[in-house]
Amino acid sequence: MKYNFCQHIPWIVTIIILLETLAIASSSDQKVIFQSRSFPHNLKEDGFWAAIHAGKDGKVYIGLNTEGGGSAQFYIYDPVTDKIRHRADLSEFLGEKGKAIQTHAKIHTKFCEDEQGRIYFATGNMGAGPNEVDPRTWKGGRWCRYDPAKDNLDDLGQILPGTGVYGLTIDKKRMRLYGTAHNGHFVIFDIDKGVTIDKGRMHYNARSVTRTIVIDDNGNVYGTYLLDRVFKYDIKTERLLDLSIQMPSNKEIFPRTHSIYKRYMRAGIWHSGHQRIYGVEGGASILFSYDPFDGREGRMQKMAQLIPQNLSEMLIKSHYATLTFTKGLDDKIYYLPIGPLESNQENSSIPFDRWAGQAQLIVFDLISMTKTCFGPAFTEDGMRVIDMLTGAPSGGATIAPDGTIYMVVFVEENNPEKVSYIFGRIPTRLRLLIYHPPNN
Repeated sequence: MKYNFCQHIPWIVTIIILLETLAIASSSDQKVIFQSRSFPHNLKEDGFWAAIHAGKDGKVYIGLNTEGGGSAQFYIYDPVTDKIRHRADLSEFLGEKGKAIQTHAKIHTKFCEDEQGRIYFATGNMGAGPNEVDPRTWKGGRWCRYDPAKDNLDDLGQILPGTGVYGLTIDKKRMRLYGTAHNGHFVIFDIDKGVTIDKGRMHYNARSVTRTIVIDDNGNVYGTYLLDRVFKYDIKTERLLDLSIQMPSNKEIFPRTHSIYKRYMRAGIWHSGHQRIYGVEGGASILFSYDPFDGREGRMQKMAQLIPQNLSEMLIKSHYATLTFTKGLDDKIYYLPIGPLESNQENSSIPFDRWAGQAQLIVFDLISMTKTCFGPAFTEDGMRVIDMLTGAPSGGATIAPDGTIYMVVFVEENNPEKVSYIFGRIPTRLRLLIYHPPNN
């Protein structure tokens, strides 16, 4: 009897479709659970922008913001005691409380650490505060330093009149802080001399000032500006250079979406072993590498798109990268972008630029060059990690000496007494997330 393979094709196709359906269902059921810790005193801070650093002492230093005016808050998490300590109210520390003036409502910078283990950050305002208070009453951001050995917090002086800092990094050898100011200028703070040096405007549009700058092992500093361009602070010449090289991006995103700030390096790190920058582009969450020593201006390489699966074309083109980006000790990039909610009912009748989404953990292995999505992020008590899909997603991440990854994010909150911000229709508050990578 002659075997007729064709008669079995419909069954084979059915089985394949069934297997694919089961695989998709299995993937959609996957989720990642984070340990979480609450910030004390229920101060209801409603903003967080990258201000986190795990020091070599193992403690985690965190700055939270008050977007509508008020005060930035400085916290320290000790994993030994498993407690978060409120260290300072910045407007109180800087002598502004009760003076009817615009205050230091934000710490918008990363925290940096010198060889002695001292922690640096800069304050800002960036338009935060009630309209009834004259914005000109805010005098400008301050350079701050915390010494863990002495538990001392010091005001090191003003940055520039009327402006704060976004991007921040440190040159430990030369004892300098480098910053990108809110007015679009590149600034240097000589720590030993206590002097701020204004190196001038990085680019024409101050509103698009890069939120992240990265320093290499030689002391050169790199950042980006619209559209997709790279600048370099050259340590040999002490000059700020505009490079012709471009960062990978989705060219359709500008200017046809609501945001004008997207196509820049949203977050990035320097990899000393690879001698290159790994960063995520703001508009389409494109992971890229930049080797500054390959050729006259270096070489850019697109590596992957770090967005959750099954996004619609509309969401892909409006997706805004978060700042929750770091490299683990295992040579993997850990990133927490925002994906769509399983149900869009919570976004119905909400303006598109205020849509809420649930964060998902994406890991990119720099050795195997593979991307893995671990699924939607939840806390151990079942709460979803929530942020805006399209507005200006917050977040921040850091890696501790023991390999633990810490993130600060918004988590849904059912207790009305603790809600600090509502995304779409979802009430949330900020929490510290703790993640132990497998096989670390």
